Parts: sequence; structure tokens; C-alpha cells
Amino acid sequence: MNGRTAMTRVPRKAFYLAGAILIVAVALLGGVGTFRDAGAYLIGLLLPDAKVTPPPVPPVTVREAPVPPPVDLKPEPAVVIPPQPALPSPILPRPPVATVNPQFVVAQRHEAQGDSRNAWTAYLMASTIPGPHVEDSLLGVVRMLIAGGPIHKHASVCAQVKSLRMQFPVPRADLAEQTATTLAAANCNP
Repeated sequence: MNGRTAMTRVPRKAFYLAGAILIVAVALLGGVGTFRDAGAYLIGLLLPDAKVTPPPVPPVTVREAPVPPPVDLKPEPAVVIPPQPALPSPILPRPPVATVNPQFVVAQRHEAQGDSRNAWTAYLMASTIPGPHVEDSLLGVVRMLIAGGPIHKHASVCAQVKSLRMQFPVPRADLAEQTATTLAAANCNP
């Protein structure tokens, strides 16, 4: 190490040490004040006879805010809008709801082809769609279970018959004969 390197390292260390001491002094002051206040505090600790006077603090003057002029709160006369003649509505009426459930039509096609498995599935899906063919669809589900649908079990048939009777206690007039025949073939107690 040459002398020049040693000389440059000493002031850096002293600078770091002075900075650390200033930070400690600021912490001792409660975190308030500036580094100048902390330096004055440290000088007062290290050299008690030295007279360090802080810079004078300018006096604080308090001014009152100007008072706004009073606002006149007289009610204004109401504006009367004469009634207007009714305009025609730009909204077109909704088209009527389709009366044929497409899933029900698919189920009938599968039943006509003798495909009881797909007919059972289509009737089951059609029975979940609200409309005029819910009773027909539930009756189709029972018929396909009796015909040997995918889960032909007596308990399944009776569960569907019970659902049909709960939802439609009195069969529709055009389905009365078909309902009686299907329920008799199901052989379930009422």
C-alpha cells in the first residue's frame, strides 16, 4: 500500500462514521429535525463549552381566512313542462315463443326409428325445457324405460311415473288414453 491510498481511505471512513453518528443523533432527537440540528446536538455533547446557536426561527403569523359573502338562497320558480303526446315505441314486440320443442321432435323421430336409447335421452332433455311438451316428454321417458331404455329397472320406471304424477296429477285430455296405457304397463302402485 502506498501512502496515497491510505490517505484516501481514512477520510472515507471518517465520513461514514460521521454519517452514522448523525443518524444516531437524529434518532436520539426522536426523528424530528434536520442533520444540522443533529450536528448541533452532537457538538453540544462533545464540546459542552462551545456556543452553538441554532439559526433563528422566523415567527409564524396566523391570518384569518376571508369570509365569503353570504349566498342568497331564494327559491327559483319551478319550471313546468307541458305534457307531450306519446311517441310510438321504437321497441318491436317480441315474436311468440315457439310452441314446438325441437328436442321433443328429435325424441319422436328416434322413437319412430325404434332407437329407444337415444329417444330416452332426447325425451329426458326435452322434459327439462319449459313449454307445452313437458308432459309428453315425461310420458316418453316412461315409455322408453319400459321399452328397454338404457337403464331399464323397475325402480327407475316408478320414479319417472311418480315425477309425472306429481307434476301433472290430471293428464291432459289428448294424452289421457296414452297416459293410462303407459302407467298400466309400468305396473307401479299409485
